[in-house]
Amino acid sequence: MFRLTLFLTLFTLSFSIFSQDLAELEKRNGFKDIKLGMAGDSLKGAKLKKEFKEKNEFPAKLFTIEHPDYTKIGETRVNKIEIKTSSIHLS
Repeated sequence: MFRLTLFLTLFTLSFSIFSQDLAELEKRNGFKDIKLGMAGDSLKGAKLKKEFKEKNEFPAKLFTIEHPDYTKIGETRVNKIEIKTSSIHLS
């Protein structure tokens, strides 16, 4: 049981170590030329994966991004990029 707990803890931590956190994305206002707040369908290589309702209320879309400009960050290979957009209109 201890080995399983240790494995799951290390496995979970590995994801947080290798990914950018939200604060870093907000400071940079996005990733490369993908900026926070822009329309998902206007990105280079954007392919609509699915449309759905966020929290069963707000229309949202999930895009996968496949473009050579986004294959690496420095020397590190990027596995996949997904962008989720939602349309919330406040009156």
